[in-house]
Amino acid sequence: MSVPAPHGELSGAWVRARPDVHGTRAIAIQPLVVAGVLLFSLTLIRAPVLLTNELPLAAYALTLLPFCVAIVLLALSHPSWHARPSVLLAVGYIALIVIAAVRGSYVGALSHNTAYLEAAQFTLLVLLGTFAFLREPREVQRARYVRALCWAPVVFVAANVVLHVLGVFPAGELSADSGQPATMLALLGLPTDRVVFPMSGGLNGVGPTAAAALVICATFVLRRTQVKLAILGVLVSLYVILAIDSRGALLFGALAFALVTIAPRARKRGLGWVAILLPVLPVVLVLALTGLAETDAGSKLDRGASEGLSTGTGRTVVWGQVASVLTKPRIEHLVGYGQNGQITSGASLGYAYLFRNEPDPLSRSAHSVVLQTVLDVGWLGLLCLIVLAKSVLSRLGRLAGDASCAALLTGTLALFLIGIVQSDPTPAHPDSFAFWVLVMFVATRAGPGRGTPRPST
Repeated sequence: MSVPAPHGELSGAWVRARPDVHGTRAIAIQPLVVAGVLLFSLTLIRAPVLLTNELPLAAYALTLLPFCVAIVLLALSHPSWHARPSVLLAVGYIALIVIAAVRGSYVGALSHNTAYLEAAQFTLLVLLGTFAFLREPREVQRARYVRALCWAPVVFVAANVVLHVLGVFPAGELSADSGQPATMLALLGLPTDRVVFPMSGGLNGVGPTAAAALVICATFVLRRTQVKLAILGVLVSLYVILAIDSRGALLFGALAFALVTIAPRARKRGLGWVAILLPVLPVVLVLALTGLAETDAGSKLDRGASEGLSTGTGRTVVWGQVASVLTKPRIEHLVGYGQNGQITSGASLGYAYLFRNEPDPLSRSAHSVVLQTVLDVGWLGLLCLIVLAKSVLSRLGRLAGDASCAALLTGTLALFLIGIVQSDPTPAHPDSFAFWVLVMFVATRAGPGRGTPRPST
């Protein structure tokens, strides 16, 4: 039982549960609000996708209100700063991203409303992560926040499924790819077209977060944590991946789960090497796809001659065009061209024909976390990302004795492996990027490497 706060300190339900006049425990409002915002964070970040560009900025800004409320409540509690030095690098990295959003709006690569909204989102994410994970002195509450963050991708994926069942469609025109058959479901004897989910922002937009949700739930099942709910999460996430026919999400999600669970010694030593190898892993993938394309399984998974499996459904064409821009030395390459740098740099002019049936083919991303990062925030931003990714993966590996930290490790690793073939986690995919930002602050908290304690029940 918690004792009441001393006279002169913030007391009542905002800080901790305490006994009321009937001897029962009052609800701790602040932990519930913060955990709720973390739980729905990715859904709130992606919610504006459902709106049209005709609405005023104030309508979009409503999605930021829950973050503001959670931050204010956290600021009213008793802070206790416990941060590792790498948090400064994380803040600097987010600052580059915010500046890139503003720069992108001034050169016409994205609208002013979108740029200001994203800059506000990323800034609030930094504040929320700082207060919830670095300044929260109560271990039990911090553990609840970490657990809520683990479930955030699952809630986002489930929200997409519910909206899809209700017949909600994303604002604007649907991707032309939605008429393509879902090859993986066809192999299972369920012929159907690929699905565009409401908050995906595109055909494959929800895939990386669905993969993170899948491996997070699988980790909870393996650790016997909230097993029934985790099994449901596995089924929902797997359905989404199969419905959008995201082969990369399924493959790299399985690889991330295997690396974390089958090789515990490698996990404890740290999986930071994945971050270091990110720039060269696409070459390995191309060689593997070339060999797979010659097999019977490869021919069944191939979606067409122009974007065949051997080219990673056109990704090698995209990468080649971006590389041709980045190999010509320019001062902009140091700090990037701003968000949607593929437009400003002219790189997308060389591969836009691959997306000629879509409303805005020039805005299609570089389909690589490394290349998109360089285009947006330059080689300096890429260096920050790789150092941070190595630090976060290594830190979570040391904390993976706890189920929540193990789940975050697996989900984050899945995102970066998918980043070989998609621009995740970058602002091109706000849901996966928001998850990555919050995970950074979980991993940059200072303290002994014993893991995050589980909340009491």
